[in-house]
Amino acid sequence: VWPRGAEGGRAMRAVALRLLFLLAAARGAESPGQPGPARAPVGSPGSGGRRPLGATWAPGRGQGRPEPAGGAARRRAKRGFTYPGTLWCGAGSNADSYEQLGEHRGTDKCCREHDHCQHVIHPFTYQYGYRNLRWHTVSHCACDRR
Repeated sequence: VWPRGAEGGRAMRAVALRLLFLLAAARGAESPGQPGPARAPVGSPGSGGRRPLGATWAPGRGQGRPEPAGGAARRRAKRGFTYPGTLWCGAGSNADSYEQLGEHRGTDKCCREHDHCQHVIHPFTYQYGYRNLRWHTVSHCACDRR
């Protein structure tokens, strides 16, 4: 919970500035108005012999990834981690339908209900008069009680 008034505003600005500096440092961004380091042209001495991916391989029109052996289409892997024995608990869901549950049915039902809560505040957003500075989604209390 953030303090109200000027003190809360200063705290929010400080957090926002720190986040911006961290993001800029992670991207290796240069400060505005200052030129960045000069890069050698691709394939020239000093470039390390690196070439853009498109110069190395680009599928032609109608070409894509080869079909898996046996002609069976592969299911696309989803990013994130789902707890073992469940289909709904974790980042996203691995269920094909709302009715599908994993081995741990009771836990999976709880996670499914939580995932379908209509009143949520996503990470680093402001909604319903509250600011969520957590890395995870915050749900309405009624959804957590179910």
